[in-house]
Amino acid sequence: MGTRSSFTERAARRELRHSRSVVSTVVALCGAVVSSWIATELFLSWAGRPALVVNPELIIQHLSDPGPRTVLVSAVAGLLGLTAIALSISAARRARRRVGAACNTITIADDAVIAGALSRVAALAAHVSQAQVRTTLSRRTAHVRVTPSSGFPVSTSEVAAAVSAELAQIGTLRRVGVRVEPARQGTLA
Repeated sequence: MGTRSSFTERAARRELRHSRSVVSTVVALCGAVVSSWIATELFLSWAGRPALVVNPELIIQHLSDPGPRTVLVSAVAGLLGLTAIALSISAARRARRRVGAACNTITIADDAVIAGALSRVAALAAHVSQAQVRTTLSRRTAHVRVTPSSGFPVSTSEVAAAVSAELAQIGTLRRVGVRVEPARQGTLA
């Protein structure tokens, strides 16, 4: 039974996270192309043949000169390096979360589906149409924005309680807080 649990955890992780294989493949392919080009240019220079694109001695001469070209090349290389670091560090989380507390099954719901359910519950609690409620889910908070009908105030505590109860019923594994914001201006009923 331990194997099944580890399998289900790996499957859940695969569904909840983006694969970085595409980024890794693109970076490796670019590195291989640049390395092959440099190796070819060096071999052609060593063999006394004309360069394909740029002569390696010319590249070294330009890079050793402290001029605007060197600064530009250094800036581009630095930006590419920072981009690679940012891609490797950044979270690859999809807009999905694991719900339910079943032991051997995995139930994963998209955040848009959960937000739609929370909007429906919030609309019922606020006594407004569902079009007047907008819900977004961040990693730890459900942000509910209610546009009240003119002349009918919205009880944020009732809406928050209803949304919290719905979240508890959905059973997200991580605790999600609720923040209700009534809009400053209402709409005509």
